[in-house]
Amino acid sequence: MTEDRQFTTVPRRKLVDEVLEQLQKKISSAQYKPGDMLPTEPELMKQFGVGRSTVREAVKTLVHAGLLEVKQGYGTYVRSQSPRTNHFGITINENNRHHIYEVRKMLELQICALAAERRTEANLRKIRAHLDKRNRVLETGNYADYVDEDISFHISIAEATQNELMVDLYRSFCDALRELLSTLILDVQHYEDNTIIHEKLYEAIANQDVATAQMLTLENLTGNLKLR
Repeated sequence: MTEDRQFTTVPRRKLVDEVLEQLQKKISSAQYKPGDMLPTEPELMKQFGVGRSTVREAVKTLVHAGLLEVKQGYGTYVRSQSPRTNHFGITINENNRHHIYEVRKMLELQICALAAERRTEANLRKIRAHLDKRNRVLETGNYADYVDEDISFHISIAEATQNELMVDLYRSFCDALRELLSTLILDVQHYEDNTIIHEKLYEAIANQDVATAQMLTLENLTGNLKLR
């Protein structure tokens, strides 16, 4: 293996962040091109100086974003140098991120308002459970699971509207949303934890405070839009 394709030992606490950043740089700079196989898991562990779970979590996150593909029994291959086209035929990039934001804003502002008005105690327990799990996996750097639980948190809010058509519509949008969140979290230097906003949103829904729920939803969406 040539020197420019070697990875360096990771000294920082946020190991998954650093591994993600190094892997992404190698891929985006074409040092690893589409179709290339990454070093084996034990070799990546050795080069990065991290454990198996850290390597697996970083790879899983990049698979979510469409940059890598795991072929069972063969290895991990570079699929693309940029995120894949999603369910709606949209490639997540700077040009259309605002379009996704507009659709999400339209859906989530209405969803949180109805959820605050109509939520039941059972709805609140489900929303709380997904929020707690989201927070736990984020804290441990399990980013792929974090994205899934963040989506589940918002779906559980949609379910609190008691409007099945609204839930189905939001679920259909989640493919695009999942890939957007997966690409945002790759920007490890600028990605900011918005757990506080999510906690306050849960409280607003629990208190049936429609205005605050909508304000917090807009704050969360605006923060995501500003990420670069």
